[in-house]
Amino acid sequence: MLIVMMKAMKDFRAAALVVLLVLTACATWRWSGSPPRDERTANAPLAARSAGGELHPRPVEAPPEIELRLSTAPAAVKPQVVVAPTPPEKLKTAVYPADLGPETVDVSGYPPRIRADYQVYARVCAKCHTLARANYSQHVERAWWRLYITRMRARAAWKGSRLSRDEVRAILNFLSHDSRARKRERRKEFEKTTAELERRFDAEMALRLQRLQKGRPVLDGR
Repeated sequence: MLIVMMKAMKDFRAAALVVLLVLTACATWRWSGSPPRDERTANAPLAARSAGGELHPRPVEAPPEIELRLSTAPAAVKPQVVVAPTPPEKLKTAVYPADLGPETVDVSGYPPRIRADYQVYARVCAKCHTLARANYSQHVERAWWRLYITRMRARAAWKGSRLSRDEVRAILNFLSHDSRARKRERRKEFEKTTAELERRFDAEMALRLQRLQKGRPVLDGR
């Protein structure tokens, strides 16, 4: 029994050696069923066999030409938001950054009713504060404007000037429509404008502080 097993192991080793030799030959030579390409056809990607069994390389098509055109037209430039310069007198009296904005609003594209409401708003609200304060306020909700107008109405009554219901309605309608048109639908443009107004206001506050410190110098303790 031992002799049979040893003989079987020898046969297995011999068979494994044969398989190894065959795999090595496959890795070394091309086994495609055709003779190896010569130097003339080695670099041809595709080849055709003639009737005589010879290989003829297929013609290689040239890649399509790509035409590059340079445009001399000026590049598109995004429109920049330009805020009108603030008059010096407004800089000195500004209480909020919004006070430094323009006093008027372009209502040419608004509905006729809103343009009429704007006239009431400009006439009534300018009596107590700058129109720019409301024009560039960051509040947009109608409920907030209703609360703001209620407070302004009480303030006007305290000064002896009463606002009628029609005036209150017109002011509320205009501020609600204007907030939606300028502050929501054109939000990016409005944010750039308010950022510029805040920058101007901060610079003015720094100047006011400097003037205050020069007028009242700090005592050195002597």
